[in-house]
Amino acid sequence: MLEPPLVPTSPHEKDGGVDVIAWTSEGMPPPPAFFFGQTASGKNWPGKPVTDHARVFSTAYMLDHMTGNRQYVTLIPYRVLNEAFWKSQSLMHRAILDRLRLPRRALRGLELSMEGVPVDDADNIDVLTQWLGDYIDCAQAA
Repeated sequence: MLEPPLVPTSPHEKDGGVDVIAWTSEGMPPPPAFFFGQTASGKNWPGKPVTDHARVFSTAYMLDHMTGNRQYVTLIPYRVLNEAFWKSQSLMHRAILDRLRLPRRALRGLELSMEGVPVDDADNIDVLTQWLGDYIDCAQAA
């Protein structure tokens, strides 16, 4: 259950540094897996693993401190072609979803939504599709 931030949280914190939270829905609560995600579009993403933010987020925002399997994911909009760098960053970030992996996960989220699983903003897929189309048109015109 999410609550307003507790006293130690800075008044400037809006999301506790965590951009995405998700959990598995099978079985009884607590969920067997809980995911914390950090979106990173800048080139400084290697220095921004979500693990520390997740710890602070859990302390400041959650009343029921989930004891199950916690997963940490960094989402980036480009490819990392250097295999050694990819592996070293995966150790720091736990999991990295790049631009080739993200669409498959987004599609799965949409499928889950259509199956009745609550997915935030799934009803805004048309707005997102329009925005992407406008973005592509603008980029091609430039």
